[in-house]
Amino acid sequence: MSDNTAKKKSLSRLELVRQGKVDGYVPSMSKRRLGRTTLDIDSLVPDPANERKTFTDIDDLAKSIEAVGIVEPPTVVPSGEEGRFLITTGHRRWTAAKKAGLKQITVIINEPEDEKQRRQKSLISNIQRSDLSAMEVAQALQSMKEDREDVKSNQDLANLIGKSRPWVSSMINLTKLPASTQQKIAKADKPIAYDTVIEISKMGNEESRDKLVNMALSGASVRDIKSKVEKIKEKENVAKKPKSKAKLKSYALSSEDGDLEARFSFKKQRMPTEKRIALLKEVVKEAIFLERNKK
Repeated sequence: MSDNTAKKKSLSRLELVRQGKVDGYVPSMSKRRLGRTTLDIDSLVPDPANERKTFTDIDDLAKSIEAVGIVEPPTVVPSGEEGRFLITTGHRRWTAAKKAGLKQITVIINEPEDEKQRRQKSLISNIQRSDLSAMEVAQALQSMKEDREDVKSNQDLANLIGKSRPWVSSMINLTKLPASTQQKIAKADKPIAYDTVIEISKMGNEESRDKLVNMALSGASVRDIKSKVEKIKEKENVAKKPKSKAKLKSYALSSEDGDLEARFSFKKQRMPTEKRIALLKEVVKEAIFLERNKK
């Protein structure tokens, strides 16, 4: 055995990879590390592109983890940096586990995958579990539509995540809401159902939207919100309609041979009969006077 061969065998695979003498994953990425395992909690790195920006009930989850541990382990992939792993699902569980004081955490290590595919899986997973707020989903969908070359329309995006085109369109439209409304929905202590937020977004009046958000936070169902939206819109439509002019009360008199016809109109709908008769008599007298003067 030559000295070079012996030296090569004595080098670790990681060192060989670094020197470019062999191809393949470093040990932390090798298949022997895939699957369920326990890692130092500080070796996990949160995904900076994760759709979820806010976490709720961390204190309660931390207490639960202290008592019974993590029931469903987060999933991770090798980050490319030796000994570090990128969290793909379970950011909230990892955050709560750190708060609970855990030094190690059980995870499931998966193969590294294409960034776009990973983002797609993450978004679908969060939507299915309703882990994201409506605004986080809306922003993630908008980003996916802008970043992916294979997504040309809302229909393409709907096909990609397994949702209907109207639902995707409605969710993306949430990004057009005023910043104040978006912030109120995103930071709500109690997440508001996606369909409820879609109904709220149909209101053009900010004051009405805020009232509906408060209703939702108080426990109102999608049906309650939808009913309220319809009532508000109906009230607004009535207010916008111009007041119709009162119809004139009309009478028509014709001669027996049909050669002559007289019409009389009263602007007031409610007028005493005696007053109508008196007015008609005055009109007749005026007509007779004019006819006699012509002769």
